[in-house]
Amino acid sequence: MAVSNRVVVVLSNGGMVTVDPWAGGTAAILEMWLGGQAAGSAAAALLFGESNPSGKLAESIPHTLADGSAFHNFPGNGEKVLYGERIYVGYRHFDTVGRDVAFPFGHGLSYTSFAYDDIAVVLGVDELTVTVRVTNTGERDGAEVVQFYSVPPVSGEDRPVHELIGFEKIALKAGRSGVVTATIPLTDFDYWNSQHRAWVHAGGEYMIQVAASSRDIRGQVAVELPSTEPAATLTLDSAMGEWFSDTDGAIALKEIMAQFATRGSGEWDDETLPLVLPMPLRTILPMAASKLPFPQLGEMLLQRLVELRGERIESV
Repeated sequence: MAVSNRVVVVLSNGGMVTVDPWAGGTAAILEMWLGGQAAGSAAAALLFGESNPSGKLAESIPHTLADGSAFHNFPGNGEKVLYGERIYVGYRHFDTVGRDVAFPFGHGLSYTSFAYDDIAVVLGVDELTVTVRVTNTGERDGAEVVQFYSVPPVSGEDRPVHELIGFEKIALKAGRSGVVTATIPLTDFDYWNSQHRAWVHAGGEYMIQVAASSRDIRGQVAVELPSTEPAATLTLDSAMGEWFSDTDGAIALKEIMAQFATRGSGEWDDETLPLVLPMPLRTILPMAASKLPFPQLGEMLLQRLVELRGERIESV
């Protein structure tokens, strides 16, 4: 690399490797993973332009091992390993915390380029259909892997900033366009609710992202999904996020806040809202809506919830 800047590094590896020390001195990096017996001829076909690379990374390549979510827990202590990263594995961790990476999940270059437009979502009974028009804007035939991510609504649930829910590959001649269609079951939006011991998803506005990688979002469309969560038993000790994630609870809380909130205290910006969502409503309500004594406010809120749900609500 010190002799020439026209160096291509071909990798043959079973897991991610550190590329930072030498990536800046290369003209290209070809990741072949464990290609098997024909990997050499396949690499030659790609390097000499006989074939157009169309692969995408199945994992993020961080700058250092310490950037990963499992760094502090692996290899563990004695015979025990704590899986402390929980659901925040790979891009779910890097993208949620905004950590820079060498190469993001889903990344992959080609000898041509692709443009995305005309994104649309149609919601069905048990699934949604996403369509996007992809155009090969280069001078070489090639293929593109279009990725679809979902961004859940803000709630009190612990969720990554976005999650892969589907991907489709399309081969296009130079200058040609085609429509990519992905059919996604609504159960793919579910998360495991340990309280109800069931796979459910919150209702509300989800953003469906169409992307070339987890960091290369080409467009997004909003879609409103109905909740499959069982109605929670809301009390004044429930977290504010629990009230907001419940359709009737959110309506009742917003009505009370609109009527009795102290000037400016009933509104939270994007930085403050995540801080107050986990707090019990008993703590937040007296500070935000101090025009009435807390006991009276609490009873009014619970009564309004009873009216909206048409069922008995336990007061605390």
